[in-house]
Amino acid sequence: KQARDLGKATAWSATQAAEGMQFLSMAGFKTEDILKTMPGMLSLASAGAVDLGRAADISSNILTGFGLKASEMGRVGDVLTNTFTRSNTTLEMLGNTMKYAAPIAVSYGLGIEQVAAMTAKLGDAGIQGEMAGTALRGMMTRLSKPTKEVSKALAELGVEVKKDGKMKDMATLLAELAKAEEKLTDAGRMRANATIFGTEALSAASVLMKAAADGSLKDFEHGLKETGTTEEVARRQLDNLSGDVTILKSGLEGLQLTIYDAVQPALRSMTQWATEAGLDVHLTFMFGHAWEGREEMERTVALAHKLLASGHASTLQCTLTVPYPGTPLFRELDAANALATKDWDEYDMRRAITKTPLVSEAEIKCAIQEVYRGFLQPGALLHRLTSTRTLFDFGFYYRGIRSLIGHLVDFKA
Repeated sequence: KQARDLGKATAWSATQAAEGMQFLSMAGFKTEDILKTMPGMLSLASAGAVDLGRAADISSNILTGFGLKASEMGRVGDVLTNTFTRSNTTLEMLGNTMKYAAPIAVSYGLGIEQVAAMTAKLGDAGIQGEMAGTALRGMMTRLSKPTKEVSKALAELGVEVKKDGKMKDMATLLAELAKAEEKLTDAGRMRANATIFGTEALSAASVLMKAAADGSLKDFEHGLKETGTTEEVARRQLDNLSGDVTILKSGLEGLQLTIYDAVQPALRSMTQWATEAGLDVHLTFMFGHAWEGREEMERTVALAHKLLASGHASTLQCTLTVPYPGTPLFRELDAANALATKDWDEYDMRRAITKTPLVSEAEIKCAIQEVYRGFLQPGALLHRLTSTRTLFDFGFYYRGIRSLIGHLVDFKA
């Protein structure tokens, strides 16, 4: 139900929302946590311009890495969006950085805002993604568990990494280091930082020490606490014609799922009742409705195949929807500018007359062909043979085969 509700209210369809839920489930999230996480995750995916699978991966990694509850997804989304909209980073880069830095940051005592701020400053200096994550992990590890050489270098500078038994805030500690190194020569400063942070994290440490010293690191961190950013960015990205079409498509898919759920049980019951009464059931399927999408067509094809194979339907026909002039459907589509053509010669059930924003005409024709191929299923063929009563039936089958071949040719994409 939540997937359908989100499909109606966001740029993501119900099907996409359901896939996002599946990704979170695969990441070990419980149902209750998935329901809490989904709205914020969809907004983050929209704001960060990534697919739901990647957004789910990034979100779940960060929530787990920082030990945050699913209900804090809104906070996580805003921190990330505030970061990549104000620095030379992307959501993808942030995800790769956090993957390496988050677990160590928790042990160090840092929160997501502090790590995101450092990631932003490194991004502006061209140190991004996994490179930034590796550097941050190295810095935090060497400061929280200093070797004899690191401890000696810090002692010579008169800098302590802890206060009252707890690790100092990273920005504070880096600012103290930068202050203590002012008395050193450039070469001496380089040697000291190489000893403390290691050569791999040296460049990152230099960037962050400068940002900590001038106060820009703390300022950036404070700005990350602004709330509502993710939803606002996602909304702005949809505030145009392309966004209107995207939302329309999501709403159309929700409508098609509702219609299908309402019709499918009744259709199956009627065909089963008719065959039990000894009647030959003839089905008619029509593709090419404005609200129809790929999943809807796949379900319709599957239903047709199932009814044929089970013997609950003897024959069927399948065509493209044609809104004939003078009908309510034609007037409704004409008023909505949803007719693909008004060339009456085209109204022969072999081409799409209705504009279909969710699927192409080629896809519709392929679906129609698939429906007709249902006659060739072993179950459907066996049913026809076992229900043969007279020689007249064989003539009927011959005409049916010719008709089937004709339909497959007519709807060749």
